[in-house]
Order: sequence, then C-alpha cells, then structure tokens
Amino acid sequence: MYKDDSIISSLFSLLKKDSRFWNEEKTELNETKLKDHADKLDTELLELLMNDETMKERFFVSVGKAWIFKNNDFKFFLEENSLDNSYTQFENKIGLTAGNKLLRERSEVVLNFPYKDCVLEGGQTTEEGMETVFEYDEKAEDFSETKKKRKEIFFNEILARDEIDRLEEAKALVNWKKWTKDGEEKVEKLERDEDGTIKENLIIKGNNLLALHSLKKQFAGKVKLIYIDPPYNTGNDGFKYNDNFNHSTWLSFMKNRLELAKELLRNDGVIFISIDDNEQAYLKVLMDEVFGRENFITNFIWTRKKKGSFLSKKIRKMTEFIVCYTKTPNNFSFYGEDAYSDKWQPIVKRTNSLKELKIPQNTVSTVLKDGIYKKGFQGTTETGIDFLNNFEVREGVIITNLDIKGRFVWTQDFLNEEIKNGSRISLSSKFGFNVLRYNQSEKIKTPSTLINQENGVGTNEDATQELAKIFGSGIGEMFAYNKPTSLLKYIINMLTFNEKNAIILDYHAGSGTTAHAVLDLNKEDGGNRQFILVEQMDYIETVTVPRVEKVIEQQGGGSFVYCELKEWNEEAKQKILACGSIEELETLFKELYERYFLNYTVSVKKFRETVLPDPRFRSLPLKRQQEMFCKMLDLNQMYVPVSEREDALYSISKEDLEVMEEFYGIL
Repeated sequence: MYKDDSIISSLFSLLKKDSRFWNEEKTELNETKLKDHADKLDTELLELLMNDETMKERFFVSVGKAWIFKNNDFKFFLEENSLDNSYTQFENKIGLTAGNKLLRERSEVVLNFPYKDCVLEGGQTTEEGMETVFEYDEKAEDFSETKKKRKEIFFNEILARDEIDRLEEAKALVNWKKWTKDGEEKVEKLERDEDGTIKENLIIKGNNLLALHSLKKQFAGKVKLIYIDPPYNTGNDGFKYNDNFNHSTWLSFMKNRLELAKELLRNDGVIFISIDDNEQAYLKVLMDEVFGRENFITNFIWTRKKKGSFLSKKIRKMTEFIVCYTKTPNNFSFYGEDAYSDKWQPIVKRTNSLKELKIPQNTVSTVLKDGIYKKGFQGTTETGIDFLNNFEVREGVIITNLDIKGRFVWTQDFLNEEIKNGSRISLSSKFGFNVLRYNQSEKIKTPSTLINQENGVGTNEDATQELAKIFGSGIGEMFAYNKPTSLLKYIINMLTFNEKNAIILDYHAGSGTTAHAVLDLNKEDGGNRQFILVEQMDYIETVTVPRVEKVIEQQGGGSFVYCELKEWNEEAKQKILACGSIEELETLFKELYERYFLNYTVSVKKFRETVLPDPRFRSLPLKRQQEMFCKMLDLNQMYVPVSEREDALYSISKEDLEVMEEFYGIL
C-alpha cells in the first residue's frame, strides 16, 4: 500500500495542536497513546479531526445527520504509513525493543506469566524443574525410568490493546476474612484514617495486573514503598513460577505492572526490585523508560549466599541486585547521619485510662542539652508544639498540665535520670495507650549500596531456615529463592524510619516475607506501617496467609484482611486444567459453552464439530488439548468486574457485596 504523503503531512500538522501525543519538543509522536485515545473515542481528538475537511472526508462516514468515526481505518492508516517514523526516521532512538518496535511504543498486555498454572507440579522438589519419566525400551522390552526437564503448559497470555475492553476495570472482591491474634473474624467494616484511606493490612489473591488496577481508586498516590521479587527470567529458576520467559515478553510483563506501580506510589515514594544479573541491565533500561532516568537512585547489591555457587570453575555467584527508583527526583529521603536508633527505652507510662487525653501522635522532641530530667525542662517538637513545659516531679510522680485541668498522671521512679544531648523524647499513641519514652542519641550510619551480614541482613539460607521453623523443612526448600525477613526489614526501615505509618506494597508476595518484616518492625518500634500483598498462586492459602497468621499469633498483635478477585473464566481455566483425560474435557465442553464467556474470535462450533472428534486432536498429549481448550476462553472475562457484582450469574453473597462496596466507596 502506497503512502499518502499529502494526508500524512496534513495529519501530522493537525496533531501538533494536541500536545498530549507528543514529547516536549513536539518532535516525536506517541502513536500508541494516539491509538488509545482513538479507541476511547476521545472527544478532543474527534473534534480536531472533524474540523478539518480532509480528515473528515478520510476518517468519517455520514449516516443520516450524524458522522461516524472510522476508528479501525484511522489506526490502519497510522500503521501502514508509519506516521511517526516518516518524520523521525533520521532521529536516533535509544531504548529496549521487542520485535522491531520500541518497547515503550508497544501496547499489548501480558496477562499471565508462564507456567503459573503448573504450580502443583513444578518446583516442589529440590531437583529443580525435573520430573521422572517412564519410557519403553525396545531392546530391554521393559519401561525404564529417566529424569527429564519438565514440559509444562506455556500459558503466556498476551492481549493486543484493541482486544482489551473490560480487562482493566476494577474487579469484584470476595471471600473477605480478617485475622487477628484471636483468630479468624468476620469482616464487618474496614478501618480508615482521617483522610478516608483504608488502614487495614491487606492480602489479595488474584492476578496481580488486575489487582493493581483494582487498588488504584483507593491507593493511587498513597504508597510510600513498593518492593517486588519478580520472576528472574533465568530459565532454570526452581522457584514456584519456574520462570522461563521469552525475553521481550518478560519485559512487556514487567512494563505493564510497573506503569501501574508508578501510579500507586506517592511523589516521594520509592520502588525496590530484586533481580539477578540475567535481566538486571535490561530492567534498568526499562525502569529508565517507565520512571525516568533522573529518578534512578542506585543498584543495591545483596549478598545472597555465604559461599556462593559456581558460575564457572573460577567465579562464584554470591550476590543479587536490588534496583531502586523514586517516583520524582530529589523528593525522597533515606535515614542518614542525623537519624537516631529506634531502640526506645520506656521510662514512664500512663497508669490511668482517661479518655480525654489528647496528645499528637508520634510527637517528638530532641533534648537540647545534657542534664537531669526535672521540672521546667523545655523541648520543642518538630511541628513547633511546645509540649514538655511545666513538668512537676514529686517523689517519682510526674504531673503535666497538657490539659487545662491538669488531670493526667504518669508514674515511675526515674528521679535523676540523666539524659544526654541529642536524646529524643516522644509522646505517641499506640492502640489507644499513650507512652512517654526516650532513647539515647545513637546515630545510624548512612546506608551503602552493599547489603550483607554486616548490616544484620541474612542470606537465602537464612530465609529457608525461617520458613522451616514455621512449616518444616519441606516448605523452605520449595521456596529456595525466598528472601530473608532481615533484608526486607532493612529496606523498609531505610525508608520509613521517620514515617512509621507508611503503606508498603508487594505484588509478587510469594511466601509473605514483606508482611512478616512489616509486622516485626512495628513490634520493635511501635510503628503502624501497613502492608498490601498480592499473590495469584494457590500457595497463598497454604503458605503466605498461614505464615502471616503465625507471626501475628507469636507477637500477640496485629491483623490483616484477606480477599480474592472473583474468578470467572479463570475458574473455567482451572476446571480445564483439572481434567485428566480427553473424555473429561468433552464432558466439560457443554458447561464451558453454556456458562462461561468464550472468545468470539474462535470458531467454537467448528471446534466442537470437527476438531474435537478428529483422531489427530485426540492423539495429542493431554496438556496440548487443555491448552487448546483454554484458547476458547475470553481473556477479558477472567475475573468479574465490580460493575457487574450484582449479576445473579456470579452468585456473590450479600456479605461480600457489602464489604466490597465499602472498599470501593460505592454508596
């Protein structure tokens, strides 16, 4: 097809009037964004085109008194004529490519990662990715036993942008439960702070891409720290998702989710991503594109093994990377030389239960000079509120007139307690119980890029032992690439040392290490940090949730709320994978046809009448048959949109509806 230079030139000039589709210099057109707005029938774009007679004639059709936009013709024209390239082909473009196109210009969505559905089969022995196979030996006239690499179903589902309609809608959330130190409870109400933000710790089961879309309304711009430990794309990772991605697909998979992660971060938020040297360099370039190169902080290096494993006869692999970016430049802070230890030592505590006591939470004052703690000590808080005036000390009793009536009494004998310059005194509120406490001036060193045992951070072996203590040795070996709690505590404390009520998100939750670390830190420093975990694998019910339950039980405090994305076609997929023979698949076919949403691009009728009875199909391996059955499912309908929550087809309970609507703020 020839290139219509006159229309290209006219369209190019016309589109320059809309800055949304251009870089700052208006030299490079974002064709993907332009197509997205065309798909959404963006009124500003349509008016721009309609007001130009040439464009109106080319891309609109008259129907009665109305003009209909020929969206497919418009997008086809862009693709065939390479609109952006015809004007920028002489510019140097640097970036990651997938196929023959820059990754930042690709708009497809990687819904799932490979092998996710084979979790019960893959990676659960110490022989990573291997399985026992019995094969007939003609010479021996008997079956022999051999070990082979698993050939698992490669369900790596990818949707083109023009195939997506309901995928990115917020999803229905069901099976709400709450766990506290006293056990499981019914969820009746979600706790929120004064700004209306949900303050519950959350664990969500379901596809993490769709879960991130579902979290946007409540948590966009509110997350302080994101930590993820994604598939490393090594090809031999024995961890649960046996990650063997096609390289460009792995990059698209990461890009789809990182773009959402960026939306969830606060302006001063920071993201940490664990990765090894197989994809670290590519991840760095991808992060430059998604977050901006100016927002790169550093690559931390974590010592993952004490002795290491051989990459070759002369090199030991002992480290991994943690890539770190902020959302906006120069708008974050790690603790440094002016930070103090959080090893608080209580010296006085409130002995009455007066509800009238009102003290700003986490109010902190720095001691201005050495001396004995006595009446008349002056201290000014960081917020400028002078709250340590006029303390009266009588035989171990302190009376303060913070209240006009002077009704608040603390007791404990600490007369002549020496307090050094730089010590900090804090009035804080924890579970409604107010404590006055101080710590000596113990400064903490500025973090370095090297994270190892000198920082109190353990190794993979320590992580395995942690899980073994909770579940026994088998689980620890299954999660051979799990991270130790000490590593997550180090990272979280690095960023939230002075903000102990921050929100921490991990959407590759794995065994739940991030939640474990948050609960440990809160226990140690009286913080109220909040975690949000997302995990799709079924082990969320056998490992992740039980682990967090046990930590809460052991610590005697804390809680979390659990829920699941309401499955629909995902449910159908699980039924397909549960079939043990072609006969079971045939029996399931009618239910798939009548109950679930099938892909309109697949000829289901032909599949049923010609493919299913075909001896060649019936002779295929069961996994290949299952894969073909799964191709019939509409990927837009894997989970139920919240907008369809009341449809009787989905049988969502009244209780789940009530909590779900409260979560989304639906009145």
